[in-house]
Amino acid sequence: MARETFQNRLTAWTGPGIHPAHAIEKIGKLFGADSIYVADGGNTSLWSLWFLPSTKPRSYLNILELGMLGTGIPSAIGAKLGNPSREVVCVSGDGAAGFNFMEMQTAAREGLKIRVIVFAEGSWTMEEPNETAAVGQDVRYRDGDSAMGHCRDRPRLQVVLMSIGWKISTRRSRAREKRTGRP
Repeated sequence: MARETFQNRLTAWTGPGIHPAHAIEKIGKLFGADSIYVADGGNTSLWSLWFLPSTKPRSYLNILELGMLGTGIPSAIGAKLGNPSREVVCVSGDGAAGFNFMEMQTAAREGLKIRVIVFAEGSWTMEEPNETAAVGQDVRYRDGDSAMGHCRDRPRLQVVLMSIGWKISTRRSRAREKRTGRP
């Protein structure tokens, strides 16, 4: 029942930007249930857990229970080394990817074709409710700017496909989907 209610809210959602659940669903449709998925990050891991397709055994890697960040790209490298014939897709938040993004150079040097999709939210979104509960406001903001230098109206979620350097904006991705029938 809770899942249906949640799905109904997502179906009715119109913006701004791309909702993370919608993006994750598109990723799942694009790469399919035969891929190996690696999820990394706070809220990005939660969205991935709920909205990526069901996979084969040992095909969904996530360290959600341990509360660690930055293991996605190294785990994707290990998954590709262990399963060279399968597509490996890492879905990460921008904060988590920042811990080990240099491992993309390792993947390139070793000729490993992994897909790394980074949700560029521009903040530690899982921490925002904790900050608000603790101090009554989101402490990132100082005179309209965050500690990261973003405006108070933080950038809309953008999905960045790092392996081939695509940046998907809301308008363009929706237009392409209508034109081609593909996510």
